[in-house]
Amino acid sequence: MLDRLLRAAYRRLHPTARNNLRTWLALEQRDCEPPSIANYAVRSVLVLAPHSDDEVIGCGGTMARHVQSGAQVHVAFLTDGRWGDGALFSPQLSATERHTRQLALVATRKDEARAAAAVLGVQHLHFLDLPDGALQVNAHAVQLLTDVLHSSQPSVVYLPFVFDLHQDHWQTNRLFAAAAARLPASLAKPLLVRGYEVWSPLVANCFSDITAVMSLKRSALSQFASQLRDQNYLRIVEGLNAYRSNGALHGMGFAEAFHEAPLAAYQRLVQAAELKSQRLRLPTP
Repeated sequence: MLDRLLRAAYRRLHPTARNNLRTWLALEQRDCEPPSIANYAVRSVLVLAPHSDDEVIGCGGTMARHVQSGAQVHVAFLTDGRWGDGALFSPQLSATERHTRQLALVATRKDEARAAAAVLGVQHLHFLDLPDGALQVNAHAVQLLTDVLHSSQPSVVYLPFVFDLHQDHWQTNRLFAAAAARLPASLAKPLLVRGYEVWSPLVANCFSDITAVMSLKRSALSQFASQLRDQNYLRIVEGLNAYRSNGALHGMGFAEAFHEAPLAAYQRLVQAAELKSQRLRLPTP
């Protein structure tokens, strides 16, 4: 009740409030000095990657730390990544040529994902092959992810933070929320959810010191040659992880930041984002 009153008062006093401040007000755990993740030696970890390379960008170093601590790490790649090349949007391409190049790109990105996983020591990869750029929550997609959850039985799930700007990343959260609702209480109750950064900074409430494994993360990210043609992710990620060492690491080394929540609190956050999204939709004339 108090949070709702605070948000209502804030919107009235500051109608042009920035989104990150509204996000802060919506979160159940207040901003504070983020503590370091204490335990990497969990039995099983599941990382959800809307596109191959998101997993390394967002939590590649943390994945390596889990592996080194004996955890079984699973990565589920939700989409096939067929639109991950800017040249495919050229109007000069015929439909046949575009389709042929997309099929080749799908195969290439899978090979790159396998190579990156090998660098990090990740043991289990799941390719769901859902449509890139058009990820949706439907019965087929929910069942695919539910099957992965049942087979991996994770203690921790990593995925893009709820308020990430990319549409497929938001749909990944909706899809996971729907699949997680099917879990038995024995799996759901102890489950921790950690949102990671890709296209949008997040309000961090925990971090992972990846200084000792940053070279592995660089090497893993370097495997995605098809993606590095369009964006210099190596520079972007190194800068972000250096910045995230601010605070507890005194600006030395590298860190990955997360927003962590128990599954029940995470589900409420997704529901709040859903309600906001519905309110922002304009009626069709």
